[in-house]
Amino acid sequence: WTEPRLWSEESRPHQGQLSSRRSQSIDSQVMAASDINNGLLLVNVDTQSLARARNAVWNVSAVLVSNGRGRALGADEQARAAMGAGVRVIDCQRMPLLPAFVDSHCHVMAYASSLTAVDCRPSAVSSIAGIKDAIRSRAASTPEGRWVRAAGYDDFALAEKRHPTRWDLDEAAPRNPVRLTHRSGHAMVLNSPALNAVGISDATDEPPGGTIDRGPLSGEPSGLLLEMDEYVRDRMPRLTEEELRSAMRLAGDKFLSYGITAVCDASPANTPQRFETFKKMQQSGHFLPRVTMMAGAKYLDQFVDEGLGMGAGNELCSVGHAKIMLTLSSGRLSPSENELSELIGKAHSRQFPVAIHAVEAEALEAAVNALESATPLTTRNRTDRIEHCSECPETLLPRIARLGVTVVTNPGFLYLSGDRYLAETKKDRVPWLYRMRSLIEAGIPVAAGSDAPVTDPNPMTGIYSAVTRRSQGGNEVNTEERLGLEQALTMHSRPVDGKGRENLRARQVDDKFIPADLVLMDRPLNENEPEEILKTKVAMTIRGGEVVYEA
Repeated sequence: WTEPRLWSEESRPHQGQLSSRRSQSIDSQVMAASDINNGLLLVNVDTQSLARARNAVWNVSAVLVSNGRGRALGADEQARAAMGAGVRVIDCQRMPLLPAFVDSHCHVMAYASSLTAVDCRPSAVSSIAGIKDAIRSRAASTPEGRWVRAAGYDDFALAEKRHPTRWDLDEAAPRNPVRLTHRSGHAMVLNSPALNAVGISDATDEPPGGTIDRGPLSGEPSGLLLEMDEYVRDRMPRLTEEELRSAMRLAGDKFLSYGITAVCDASPANTPQRFETFKKMQQSGHFLPRVTMMAGAKYLDQFVDEGLGMGAGNELCSVGHAKIMLTLSSGRLSPSENELSELIGKAHSRQFPVAIHAVEAEALEAAVNALESATPLTTRNRTDRIEHCSECPETLLPRIARLGVTVVTNPGFLYLSGDRYLAETKKDRVPWLYRMRSLIEAGIPVAAGSDAPVTDPNPMTGIYSAVTRRSQGGNEVNTEERLGLEQALTMHSRPVDGKGRENLRARQVDDKFIPADLVLMDRPLNENEPEEILKTKVAMTIRGGEVVYEA
């Protein structure tokens, strides 16, 4: 899956560097007998998008996936493969075949939990009254004293244009603790029983980086908490094993239905124990996508003590970057720039590249400063990451490029929250929002993540956003940062395996190579008809040569 291009087939190449396509004589390739006697044979398939991704010219309509690899077949080989023992043949009805999608930044367990929570997304409720009704309905069937979990509210989308309060939630569920999480994942509201249950009162000190919203005169907590997810989660009951298995199966099935066969879990609370949970869920078949799990930076000593370095694990579940949260929610950087530099140096000394959460321009500049001053990472083929890069001033582009870091950004946010960005972002900062084209032109590798459960992980939303820069309300944000369709597809298909390689860069492989993780779409994708992208669905998802989802 090659580096993304900034031009269409008909247009002139950016900076005159159009790579020539290599013509292949597929019929002359010799197939091993072991390849013909097993595997998955896809016939009558549109391979043109797959060929362009391989920078090759193929006049073929069949692909064989076997022994963890795939290859395009000529007519003779197709006929031979179809007669092989144990070969499953699927007529793809000329639907387009693509490399499977990768969600390079999401929060799997939070997403799984959200699928079983009270749905308070803007698509489900439009007011605080609606939130109360939804929570009241769930509480009516929940035993007294048991927690009610609700998720997905957006204060900007509510009729009242404000966050709910503890007293709002008390009206809906006076006898149950309630946790209502914001769609961003960086805020939540607890009702009075929940505040009592986690030990938050007028006298409670705020944890580092967290904020307890309080009445200006009384100092009494309003119920709104910022950047305190881990604090609250550690003080409330976990999902039962049965609840977790059910939620993880729902999440895994969702990812696969969207053509996503690999995810990178970017949760800062990830511990060695959570890594074991991921492995257990995969071994039991409750979560089938491949997982690269970042290591929470504060738990690095535990990972090292248990022999879980970067890349530990296997092809299905491995340890990735060390995740560092850098926030401005409390009005000041947490951690400070000096503390951040020390954290990066500590991770690098343990051979962990870092992934730094940086949203605001000030946080991004601090991250760049700290990366420049920190003890460098000496391990070859491992590079640091910057997550989100939501506001990126022009002056930081060359510095990020010199650092050699990868940016993992969230194009789907433009569709979800573009209207809010335009309404609330200072005008001089609007051109900085979720740059993509500028990053690629500066030579910075870019990948895409949904940040689920912040957004639904459907890659079509992110691809549409990258191509159009258009919000749900039809407003355009920084159209000069638009990408071509192939670029957008590449961003959403970069492998993330955490096995010690710089896994977000394009890999140099044999032209005959086709990934064994593939996705069959129900219609051709066309950047000239972008609204069709949103309607496009996955017909089939293939992981390692095995069909794991069929529409």
